[in-house]
Order: sequence, then C-alpha cells, then structure tokens
Amino acid sequence: MDTSKTFSSSNIRLVLRHPSLAFSFIRGGKPAAYRAVLKELLKGLSKCDDTQIELLLKRSAPSFQLPKNCLPYKSLEFSNIVILYYLVRISKPQEIVETGVWSGKTSWAILQALSDNGRGHLTSIDLGIKESSGSRLPTGQIGGFVPENLRKYWTLEFGDAKELLPRILSKLGAIDMFYHDSEHSYEHMMFEFKIAFAYVKEGGIICSDDVNLNNAWMDFSKLLKHHFEIDNKFGYGYH
Repeated sequence: MDTSKTFSSSNIRLVLRHPSLAFSFIRGGKPAAYRAVLKELLKGLSKCDDTQIELLLKRSAPSFQLPKNCLPYKSLEFSNIVILYYLVRISKPQEIVETGVWSGKTSWAILQALSDNGRGHLTSIDLGIKESSGSRLPTGQIGGFVPENLRKYWTLEFGDAKELLPRILSKLGAIDMFYHDSEHSYEHMMFEFKIAFAYVKEGGIICSDDVNLNNAWMDFSKLLKHHFEIDNKFGYGYH
C-alpha cells in the first residue's frame, strides 16, 4: 500500500494546513504535495533579484526568517531549501558538490539557483538506496523531484561517499561550494567536511543539514572564517 496517499494523522495535518495541496495529494500522495510546494516556493524565489537576496541572506544570520511569500510553507521545514537557494544565487558558484540526494529537494533548489544565475554545475552523490523504512516521504526514485529542464546542470553519482567524494573532488580540482546531507554520524560528517575543505576555494562555502545531531559542525566550524547556524539545524560558513 502506498502510505504516502493514506489519510494518516500527519497527512491529514498536511492537507488541513495547506488546502491548496489537496488536489496534488489526492493525485500523487505526499511526494506530489511536496513537489507542488517546492515548485511554488522556488518560483517565488526566482523572482527575487540579487539585491533582495543579499538583504535576505544578511537577515538570515543568525536569525533566519522565510520571505513573506513563503510563510505559508514554513511548517514544512523548507528553511534549508531557501537558504541554499540564497547562497547559490548570491555567491554565483561554478562547481558545487552535494552528498545525499534522496528525493532531490535540495538538489532542485541548488539547480534552480544555478539556472537563474545562468551558469554553474552540481555534482551530487547518493548511496542509491531507494527505500527507507519509516520514511515519511517515499520517492521510488533518487532525485526524482528534479525537473528535466534543470538536469543539464547536474551530474548524479551513485555510491559510497567515502569512495566517491575524494575521487570527484580530485577530478574537479577545486570547488566553490560543498553541501553535506548524507550519513549524519560525527565521524562521517567530519570526514566529508575536512576533505571538502581542502578543495573549497578561498571565500567558498561549506554547508550542512542536521548540524544539531552531533558536535561535528561545531568542531569543524573553528576552521571557518565566519559560520552560522539556522534554526539550530542548518549550518553554513565561509572558507
């Protein structure tokens, strides 16, 4: 049974909070509802110019707030989507590496920002496990949220980041931005942060989701010039 379409308490709350998502939910369950939210959210963000984004980004540190046109969706915890979009739009990176894709929500945000910039490339790494017991957002396909028109900016690699990340970084030589959202153990996060740090250009960005799960970000951030934590969950800083 597709639990994403059942009227569980969490799914009912989703539809009651956002009645406009009811049709999407009925057609495709929670993944379709999330996809509809992301589409509208990124459509709104794409209308912001660089000056607006720079002001919004400054206000985000240390206290993040979603722009007014996104407030109805704050309960869906998309602050990491918005801040990633901001960071890519304002820093104009050419090479970005991301670990952890799953449905592709953050990949979509990054790629939309690259498209709006008119330049850049994202390389994403995912272990390739397409089912997750207890997942509240079954996807059936890694990166399935990413629209076809954005995939020209994207390379998706399947495998263990312990093996792929060093190989990809060595091949690229230098990157402008690194985003961690794979295994959130202290050891693995520190592994990714440290190896990425060696390849991120001066002034480049390192960021991570779920920084509240252990002390890896706190310990690593001592190497960064400036660093911020958003909602005690998302961290970003500058090399």
